[in-house]
Amino acid sequence: MIKNEYDWCLAGKGATGQVLAYKLKTAGLRVCFLSHKQQASPVEFTYQTPTSPPVKWQCPVIHYQQNTKILIKKLLITTKAYSVKEVLKQWQRHMNEQTRIYFWQNGRGFINANALAQPNYCIVNAGIAAYRNGENSVIHTAHNPVFVGSNAAHSKPTADILELQQSDIELEWREDIELQSWLKVAINSIINPLTVLYSCRNGELIKISKAKSQIEQLSQECANAFSANKIPLSAEEIKNKCVKVIQKTQSHYSSMLQDYKQGHSKSEIEFLNEQIIKIGLSKGVKVDTHTHVKNLVKKLFDNN
Repeated sequence: MIKNEYDWCLAGKGATGQVLAYKLKTAGLRVCFLSHKQQASPVEFTYQTPTSPPVKWQCPVIHYQQNTKILIKKLLITTKAYSVKEVLKQWQRHMNEQTRIYFWQNGRGFINANALAQPNYCIVNAGIAAYRNGENSVIHTAHNPVFVGSNAAHSKPTADILELQQSDIELEWREDIELQSWLKVAINSIINPLTVLYSCRNGELIKISKAKSQIEQLSQECANAFSANKIPLSAEEIKNKCVKVIQKTQSHYSSMLQDYKQGHSKSEIEFLNEQIIKIGLSKGVKVDTHTHVKNLVKKLFDNN
């Protein structure tokens, strides 16, 4: 039986997961990846930034069917939104009521935070960007603050936040995390699917006249749905924030476009546009552009 103790366990070895694990380990913390795939452990990874040389590092990887006595203290889930429930199902027996869970996903609607036995927190990634240039190799391209809060009224995990901050992960506690989460959903429901439909980098969207028009339409529909649900975000605010993100990440390919180009048949559209559609229709608000965009993207992924 494998018996190990880790400060942080991470589910999700994508670009974000690799960046976070590298930062935590470099700060001297005990880190491991939790995996649904069996593989030799430890695994060698490579971390770099656009201005720094590659650094090779190793991290233990534990498979959920291994005979292990691990107790998860703090869990960072950085998988795609559609994989979150499976992660919790696979690793629930290794958690107790003191385990703290951090959800680092695009979108909403993938979990009922109030139904979980463990304290859990939502992370809205407004500042970390990275992409993989190989299976276990990542280039970290943007390093700005991210927001954390609780949708289930759990108390602020001060020690955890300090530990992340001391690991060069800029984290900011927000009491208005629900609002920040909806703003992020709005931005991603505009940028991500449009980059798939136009097969372009983020920055090209504001150079395509039809895409620019769709950005305005989608922003307005978000604002209409939000207003009907007492979420204080205007169309102008959403559009301006969206354009700023596009300009700041102009050379980036959205995660949804990367998934599509890699041949994935699943997308996160149901946790983005579908969430806007859901709250809009619940109040009788028309969300035709979001519905049209969602259907087009879903068809592309279904046929991938």
